[in-house]
This record gives sequence, C-alpha cells and structure tokens, in this order.
Amino acid sequence: MSERTDPLDDLRRSVERAWAALGVSSWEQPAGVVPVDPEPAIVMALQLFGLRSRIGLELVDWSAHHGRLLLLNRLRRLAADVSDEIRHDVETLIATAGVHAPRLKWKSKAEPLEHIELNGKSSNLPATNAAARLRARATFGANARIDILYLLASAGESEDWTTSRLVAETSIAKARVYEITSDLEQAGVVELLGSHRNSQLRLRPDDAMASAARLMAPRTAIAPWRSAIVLVHSLIAATTALDQTTIASLASAQQHVAAAQAHGWRGWTTRSQPTGDPDHVRSELRTWLAQAASTLGYALAYGPPVGVVEVTASADGRANLAYFSGKAKPDGDPDLTWHLERSGSITTTRSTDLGSPVSSRVRDDLHTIASDALDTAEVGNVPVHLVRVIS
Repeated sequence: MSERTDPLDDLRRSVERAWAALGVSSWEQPAGVVPVDPEPAIVMALQLFGLRSRIGLELVDWSAHHGRLLLLNRLRRLAADVSDEIRHDVETLIATAGVHAPRLKWKSKAEPLEHIELNGKSSNLPATNAAARLRARATFGANARIDILYLLASAGESEDWTTSRLVAETSIAKARVYEITSDLEQAGVVELLGSHRNSQLRLRPDDAMASAARLMAPRTAIAPWRSAIVLVHSLIAATTALDQTTIASLASAQQHVAAAQAHGWRGWTTRSQPTGDPDHVRSELRTWLAQAASTLGYALAYGPPVGVVEVTASADGRANLAYFSGKAKPDGDPDLTWHLERSGSITTTRSTDLGSPVSSRVRDDLHTIASDALDTAEVGNVPVHLVRVIS
C-alpha cells in the first residue's frame, strides 16, 4: 500500500454513498441495503470531511430542506460525545441551515457560515431502502417515541432489543427510554421479557398495531452508525499521527489503534501491535487502518457481521473453516460452511488446500487464506467477517 494512500478513503466513499441514498448530491452512486441513521451519519461526515468540504456544504443544503425529519437534541448529544470541534461544526451547521430555512426555527449560539449559496440539489428525498428511517419519521413525526418504535419494528425475527441497547443506540436519555417502552407495553404493542432494568423488548407478534408498525420499517439489520462515530474518532487520530514522522507520533498512533480495538472493533485481524523498525510499524498500522475502515464501511452499508468464522490448521495440510451463529455447527469436514440464518437456509462451502505438512509459515498465512476465501463469499450482499483464528 502506498504511503500516500489515505487509509480512510474507502470509508469516506462509503459515507458519501450512504448520503447519496438519502438524497445528498454526490459524485458517488447511491448504495447500501440498510437504513441510514441520519444524526450519527451527519456527525461521521463532519468527522471525515469537515463542514467546509463539498459534502459538508451539501449537508447544510440537505438539512435546510429536510431538517424537520431530524432529532436535533440527539444530534447535539452525539456531537458532544466526540469532540468540541465536531460539536462546534454541528452548531454551525444548525445555525447556517436555520438562516437559509427560517421555517425550521433552529437556534444556535454559533455563527452561521457566510457567503455561501445553497444549490438545492439535495432537496429530494429518494424512495430508497436507506431512506426508510427518514420516511418513517416523515409519516409519523420526528420524535424519540417513533425512533424507538422504528428500531423495534426493524429487528429480525430472532433479534431482541434491551432497554440498555436502546439507550446506547439512540442516545436518548435512559429515563425517557424507560418511559416510552413502558407506555408501549401498556398499549399492548410491545412485550417485555425479564426484569425492567435489563428487559428484552419485542413487538407483539399477534397485535394489530405492532403489525402496522412493522410495515413502516424494513426487516433488516441495523447498521452500527452510533458506535461507528466513536471508532472513527480513534481511526482518524491514528491516521493523523501516522502522517507525522516522529517516534512519539508513531506511539500515539498505536495507542489510538488499541483504543479502536478496545471499543469493540475487530476488523479483519486481531493481531497484536506491530513492533520493530519504525517504517515497518508505520506500514503495518496503515494497512490495519485501511482494512478496518473498509470493513466498517461494509458494516454501515450492509449491517453488522452475521456470524463468526473460526479457522484451524489440520494435520493433513488443509484449512478447517467453520461458521458459528449462536452455537457451533461442526460437520467434521475441512470446508468453509456458512449458515446464514438471516438469509434463510443458505449454505456455501469452500475447501482450501494448504499443502502438507502444516508449517509455521502456513499457520501465519491463515489470515490471508481465510480473507481471500471470505472475499469471494457474498450471500444476499451480507459480508462475513473473520474475527478468530486458531492454529
């Protein structure tokens, strides 16, 4: 990988494609099969591009036209969780959109951007799957209650939401989440399983109102937009440090990579921090950042990984790869088997010959071999991520 290549370029293109699917004028073609969560998507766009970038100004234009579909308090809370710089950019966006669209009645203490003209290219809200969340808000109103109901309606058959997960995903105050879910339970739309503090919530399968709610949202995975803005903060910090040449900046980059891993990001590899020659360490970290950013882009477009692939090296020189979804499904065969329950009873098998005997070099190559195999696996446009290797 060229040292001049920005490791975050793939992620930037993924975010541009997501916003194109919401009607933002873009050079990228609209893509993505899961709904886009608009508030964290705004924060992430500002993180990756900045407010004064082309897409930043297009977001001002889009907000001026569709601001009534946004949860402004949630947007502010998400920005405050990232950094003062992003919080200021969000306030400036709010102030600028408010000036150009007085009907929004948006107020901010920040100064609006001056001497800019909105071109109106982002005025249309497309009928895309990615825009489903916004279309639900346009129909039922932009408020915390409809956002929680939307998430519950979007859940797959086997997916349960807990109150704590709703708090983390929506950035809505915990007391407010408890109040809303309690109201929905009393209305007979939602059933709560377990204690109130850690209860699991789901729409009642036999309730007419719950059935109506399901019609407003696609039955699809929820992309990790909320957690992604925390990961992106670490990835950007690590990339910035890599662009410098001092040993201290290199150590700083490693710390930010470790922070991204600690926040739950695994990417394609869980290798430990590289050591040795500074140029080698910088190259390894740059490669890791590019892989992590690219995989995060896939997760935002198609939803989180649907399972875990475990790789082992067998004595006869073959790679044993098995798919896990909740529980192991071993078949004793040295093939790669996916049981994609979310896509139905679809099974794909692959056999990879490593050669005999299995050497340490072969075990070291397991990551590469498995990644190559997984790159060819696309069932229902859902990527399967390699997260565990045993050799």
